[in-house]
Amino acid sequence: MPSDSFFASGLLGQRIVIMPSQRLVVVRLGDSVDPTGDIRGVAQLVKEVIAAVQP
Repeated sequence: MPSDSFFASGLLGQRIVIMPSQRLVVVRLGDSVDPTGDIRGVAQLVKEVIAAVQP
């Protein structure tokens, strides 16, 4: 995740990741059974979203 990222953490792995430098907001509403909230999965999602929107 970009160094200027910050996020909100909800129940069952819900996340909102805000990345001002990328001008992006990523929202994950899925349910996670992982007690950590699947933070590695969220990081992978953010990486893939950044790659997808790059020109």
